[in-house]
Amino acid sequence: MSIPNEILMTLQELPICRVEVDPYKNLHVGLGKKVKNLCKNSRVEYYGEWEIGTYISAWRIVKEGKLISGSRQIVEDTDIETQKIAPLFNEKFITMMELNEYDIRLIFSGDLIVDFFFCSDSDEFLHILGIGGDFWVSQFPNEWIYGKSPVRCPTRNKAH
Repeated sequence: MSIPNEILMTLQELPICRVEVDPYKNLHVGLGKKVKNLCKNSRVEYYGEWEIGTYISAWRIVKEGKLISGSRQIVEDTDIETQKIAPLFNEKFITMMELNEYDIRLIFSGDLIVDFFFCSDSDEFLHILGIGGDFWVSQFPNEWIYGKSPVRCPTRNKAH
């Protein structure tokens, strides 16, 4: 599952602007400028220009060789878990690499690593969404799909 060079070139060196563990324990990392979310009834105030995340894959966060958090960790409140991990994501995205045919590693500055593990019979493994509608979805086996979404939630660029 070779990661397309366009993904790496687009995301490389972008600052981290948002990290969230949602109520379903999915991990989302926003990169680039903050973009205000204008969708009504959403609990998310803003997104990154690019969002990396998953709805079905297991994940773990490792800082300086120590396990910090993971999707299978028991947590009472995902908002508290988000508050715990967010300060670790304080710099920028460096790169993404394949660990094997099933797993992908994101590398951030500050010796921070996020691993995503394919462990479902669903097609989607990892998604990278751009506020402008561009997206990449990693599908198993060994395929990256690029596209443009016809449906967008209203957003407004708001540089922070």
